[in-house]
Amino acid sequence: MSDKIGELPLYCNDEGNRGGDSFALTASDRKRNIMVATKPLASIVAEFGIEKIDIIKMDIEGFEEIVLTSFFSEAPKNLWPRFICAEIVHVPQVMNLLRSVGYYLVLKTRWNCIYALELE
Repeated sequence: MSDKIGELPLYCNDEGNRGGDSFALTASDRKRNIMVATKPLASIVAEFGIEKIDIIKMDIEGFEEIVLTSFFSEAPKNLWPRFICAEIVHVPQVMNLLRSVGYYLVLKTRWNCIYALELE
């Protein structure tokens, strides 16, 4: 996922953590990358005809802010997830983004935060 349809280099973690591959790194951080097709979350939701999202779990290695900013600006509010669980404990800009659009912190663990959307 990204903020637009296109391609981005996915920087590969060759040190054993396959979940550590990321678009958010630079070539100097990782020696190897592969080009990957990208789409915004709102496009994926529309493509699959999703009409309601109760909860979404995100662990997209530093790309949460880019993906969520795009989603909140493109998707109608009735498609916004009621809950968002993401590995953002150490990423204050994502926590600030969620608060700014009406989410509040429900639970914080060692790595993850769960936010709920304020119901109107």
